[in-house]
This record gives sequence, C-alpha cells and structure tokens, in this order.
Amino acid sequence: MTGSLFIDKAHNMYLQTSLTTGVLSLVAILALFVIYAVSSIKLLWKEDFAEFLPAAGLACFAAFCAYAAAGLFNDSTICVAPVFWVLLGLGTGINVMLGREKKQRS
Repeated sequence: MTGSLFIDKAHNMYLQTSLTTGVLSLVAILALFVIYAVSSIKLLWKEDFAEFLPAAGLACFAAFCAYAAAGLFNDSTICVAPVFWVLLGLGTGINVMLGREKKQRS
C-alpha cells in the first residue's frame, strides 16, 4: 500500500534546488559552478604545482568536482554542505590570487 506514501526528496542536488527554491536559483548555482570550474581549469592547466598555492587550488577544485558529481546522485546534507561552500570560497580566493600572480609575471 504505497498510495499514502509521500516522498519529498529528489535524491539529486540540482533537482532538489529547483524544486525547493526555484529554477532561477538553480541557474544561479550552475552559473557559479561553471564560472569557478572554467577559471580553475584556465589557471591550473599549465601549473607545475611546485608551490603551495597552486597545489591548494587543485585540491579545492578536486573537492568541488567530487561534490558536484555526487550531487547528481544525492542531495545536499547539512554535515557536508558547509565544508563544500567553504572550500568553494577558498578555491575562488586562490584563483584570484593566482590570477594576480600571473598578471604580475607577464
């Protein structure tokens, strides 16, 4: 008897975002994710990772990729989401610092 069973989880972070806060917030999150991913790939592509900052940027980007991929099969949880958002902010800050260093070298 499953007629009275109500399932309120989408089991997909992106679908859950669009269902709970709207399509506009999903577009905003996806835009943020794409901007971060493209800037990280551009900055880290030809790095030798001999210094701390590029290595830390790569670690943040790898964690971002893992969380974004896991979001396809699971929704966000309260125990992991704050760590993800802190690492995303840290990775963005590292990208800004690496971009400034590259401009100064040129």
